[in-house]
Amino acid sequence: MPGKQSYWWQYKSWKEIEEQSKECDIAIIPLGSIEQHG
Repeated sequence: MPGKQSYWWQYKSWKEIEEQSKECDIAIIPLGSIEQHG
């Protein structure tokens, strides 16, 4: 994504994630599920 920084890991290579982790040591990883019963 030239010219625009992405925070989504699925759009980054592992090298880009490694470099970004040197700048910031916080990652928000959303986890959960939605179930419908009835």
